[in-house]
Amino acid sequence: MHQQSNEAKGVNSRPNRLPTLSREQINFALDVTAEHLPTVVNVLVKLMAFSALFWAVLKVFLVADKAGVLYALLFSGMHLPFCLFSVLFVLWFFDEYQSMGYFALFSAVINALLI
Repeated sequence: MHQQSNEAKGVNSRPNRLPTLSREQINFALDVTAEHLPTVVNVLVKLMAFSALFWAVLKVFLVADKAGVLYALLFSGMHLPFCLFSVLFVLWFFDEYQSMGYFALFSAVINALLI
């Protein structure tokens, strides 16, 4: 009998200190998220594309500083123009065709890393 009264006291039986949300609060949070999430994702994807381009150009400039401009252009190969084209593709197509925009973002990041 003594064990039965203490059985519920375990790790999972802590009192819930988080306030419970009402159904209206949950629906409001979901509505706000659904309204603003596409804009946030759009900005983040374009920011990541610009970051990839910045990284690619920075790497080419660092190599040009150490070994010369001709070596830097040979070092970057076609990855720098592909990265630039992919960033332009993200800016142009992401609003209308998101799948193509994500593919272009992937291409921009991969080309920036391959330099």
